[in-house]
Amino acid sequence: MFVSNSGRIVIEPRNWWLKNSYEYSKKPTPKGFEISWQVRPMFVDSYVPPQIADSSREYSTTLAQNLSNSKHTLEIVPETDGKVPIEAIRVYRPPFSNLPSKVESLKPQSSADEGK
Repeated sequence: MFVSNSGRIVIEPRNWWLKNSYEYSKKPTPKGFEISWQVRPMFVDSYVPPQIADSSREYSTTLAQNLSNSKHTLEIVPETDGKVPIEAIRVYRPPFSNLPSKVESLKPQSSADEGK
């Protein structure tokens, strides 16, 4: 079993696929064979909306992924003039989710909506 130094990555021996590879190719793993990867952060501190080159296209941005199947809070804080450059938020639920069946409206409220 492989466990990264941070403990965030755990790979069980059955998930290495070396046995499956051998069964398929009938060739042993080469001597000195190594598996490696890189961890690349897929986030930014500030959201910058994409340039809209074609208004008929939808430009989506992944805000979060691979979250545990539990309650999470997404807080969107405007940085300058109070406008949020997000038109909608799409939420995908995993099968057998324990999330509530009804999701509160995620449409940004204008200052005129405050107090309602």
